[in-house]
Amino acid sequence: MKEFLSHYISSKAGNVLDEKGSVIGHHEGSFFFTIGERHGFTITTKTPEDAAYYVISKDIEQNTITVAHKNADGELPNARTRVSLKDVNWIQGHAPEKGTVLQARARYRQPLQSIRMIGLNVFEFEKPQFTLSAGQSLVIYRGEECLGGGVIE
Repeated sequence: MKEFLSHYISSKAGNVLDEKGSVIGHHEGSFFFTIGERHGFTITTKTPEDAAYYVISKDIEQNTITVAHKNADGELPNARTRVSLKDVNWIQGHAPEKGTVLQARARYRQPLQSIRMIGLNVFEFEKPQFTLSAGQSLVIYRGEECLGGGVIE
């Protein structure tokens, strides 16, 4: 993806931050990273005992990415179970009923994730999700039938 985007977006060096906001490294442009990614940036304060770092957020305006380690349960600190959507498009012209259990995916090859509609365009995942970010699309399914989707807020 970075190679493709580099044909259209100029790289611009920026800082890698830890969860406390301290600069711990550098990168070639926040545009090139996705939430959950663990490669492509340089950590300059890492020790040999440190576990892998994962991107947990990015600030395009400041050109920074924030990284963190997974915890003992293998989870990142940015886990979300609830998500709100904007610019929603329902193929049948209306939303499913509140409380309906459905499936969703935010990444092309991601396995379908079980979700429940808890309000108008508000959903709750059965399991915490670590790679959701604002501006990303979430596609909603009932089995193999695509019901629609929207943009994560």
